[in-house]
Amino acid sequence: MRFGGVTHACSTFKHLRSGRYLPELSTRRLLVMEYVEGVKINDRAGLERAGIDPSALARLINDVYAEQIFQLGWLHADPHPGNLLAQARPGAGPRLVLLDHGLTVPLDPALVAAISEMVSALLQGDFERLTRALQSAGVRLDERLGGATLLQLVGVLLGNEQEGASAAQVGQRLGKSIGHIPTSLILIGRALGLLDGVTKQLDPNLNALEAISGYVAREEEVSA
Repeated sequence: MRFGGVTHACSTFKHLRSGRYLPELSTRRLLVMEYVEGVKINDRAGLERAGIDPSALARLINDVYAEQIFQLGWLHADPHPGNLLAQARPGAGPRLVLLDHGLTVPLDPALVAAISEMVSALLQGDFERLTRALQSAGVRLDERLGGATLLQLVGVLLGNEQEGASAAQVGQRLGKSIGHIPTSLILIGRALGLLDGVTKQLDPNLNALEAISGYVAREEEVSA
């Protein structure tokens, strides 16, 4: 997989596709990419007609985005249904197509580590660790912030309660109860919110944050 001009090993690579850049048709002001066929990610009936298991597709999407955040350090930060297609591959599971890379952004390793800490702290119910992780991510916290507000804040940052919201709307919502929040963290939260919305449409029994939490836990076991 290529992100930011660098090729990375990725366990989901064989399940991914992106439109190829066509330099012979592009200019300094116009980017032309290959047309890619596929079923729109929120067209459940179309997916089933194509023989694509929506639940398997939901798991694949979450694995792809977990790897982007925690392994590759680059994020396709606009995963709304218009930018995600699926292709059927009989006997090999679905293939995910990522379109529109205009909001593909690099992630600072320190921020990625802080997000991993947030997820682990949530799993363990460790509020002190959660507070430290937020501070490491560049979030300015009020010392008087209560536990309920802290959980609500982290819920928004990690994608809950913001399905379909823009990055600006997410920032405004958080700004009402908290101080400075890095733009990159808001982008990740918005992407996870969109991802959660897609996941709920494909498999209501699969929680996007729990799926990503499982990936973080596996990575920690490997590193231990």
